[in-house]
Amino acid sequence: MKREAFIEPHKAWFERAIKKTKDDSLRKWIGEKIISLELMKQWKKSCLKPQRRRTRKARKWYQKDVIKYIKSHQEVIKKDIAKKLISLKKKYRLIQ
Repeated sequence: MKREAFIEPHKAWFERAIKKTKDDSLRKWIGEKIISLELMKQWKKSCLKPQRRRTRKARKWYQKDVIKYIKSHQEVIKKDIAKKLISLKKKYRLIQ
């Protein structure tokens, strides 16, 4: 995938997190390349769920946003690499 397939969903993830937690201070993290410990502390304060469920939920949101972006922006798929992975999948079990 091209880089933008992960950047735009990253922004969408933060917008969803801000809406769900009602914590507008998370907005300052949109566009950051690294998820820092400070952000995670802030995220923990905003959510009442146990950490494992919170982490799972955050990953699910991001995965959904990446999939949605790729489906609507097919140009981000590197076709030659995708073909190679498909051919490997026929021979080997790939990690999901």
